Amino acid sequence: MKQNSIIIRQAIEFAWTTFKKHYGLLTAILLTIFGAWVALEIIVIAGQRFGILWWTVAHLVFFIIFAGIEVGFTQACIALYDGKEPTFAGHF
Repeated sequence: MKQNSIIIRQAIEFAWTTFKKHYGLLTAILLTIFGAWVALEIIVIAGQRFGILWWTVAHLVFFIIFAGIEVGFTQACIALYDGKEPTFAGHF
């Protein structure tokens, strides 16, 4: 059990240090996720008159976009762990 706490502490220290060094990149990714969610809500509210089909299509499109953003976020995190300098555009 003691070994797990050391690993968790090391992970938290790495994550916090990395976040402080790359605050702009990680904040941009999180703001992109938030922006996509806001856009979804606006589209859903504006398209209420089109019914459940519109709602379903909007959410499926959002799901695909969100999944792509999450893949990019994961790639950026892996690159940071490997000591690389990822950019928001995804060029590692």
